[in-house]
Amino acid sequence: MEENEYAFAPELSSAMQSERQMECNMPMRSMEQTPVRITRASGIPGIYLNAAAMNHLVSTRPWARFISIFLFIVTGFSIISALVMFAIGFFDTNTMYSAKAETSSLQMISGTIAGFIYIALAIVYIPMGFFLSRYAGDINGLEIEHSAEMLESALKQQKLFWRYTGIVIISGVCLSLLTMLAGIIVGLSVGASIAK
Repeated sequence: MEENEYAFAPELSSAMQSERQMECNMPMRSMEQTPVRITRASGIPGIYLNAAAMNHLVSTRPWARFISIFLFIVTGFSIISALVMFAIGFFDTNTMYSAKAETSSLQMISGTIAGFIYIALAIVYIPMGFFLSRYAGDINGLEIEHSAEMLESALKQQKLFWRYTGIVIISGVCLSLLTMLAGIIVGLSVGASIAK
């Protein structure tokens, strides 16, 4: 075996070379100790993962699948809630809820705003569910095929998921801070007007 096949896993190279030399004299390894070779379809030398690393990757698959399904379910409920809020906002809330036109207008505005908020949540959740679903599929393919392309794709989906999640968190924090700042400004303005 050429040296470049071990270039991606130097901590295993010496052990594997000695295993080749002493193959007949060494006892058979257990499955937990045997490295898993990850190959490329193009024939380029791949890498070796020990069985523990492979098991750790495979054990993340059911959780990724579960969270992706949960996110899709939440997205569905968000869309349904948005439709309900839009219905409340656009139908004749004056006859349904109150005899006052002012109350009807307020309910219309509130329902419309709530509907857009639920739509925004659905838009946020959908990519997260797709990234995790694709990751789970790639891990399944990696377990079956031991393909380097599957490993690369799984890691790519993980990168996209965490980058997107980080952007969502940063955006949420900034939006919260802006909302707090706007509330403080409005409160001070109302207090100043009352004081006058």
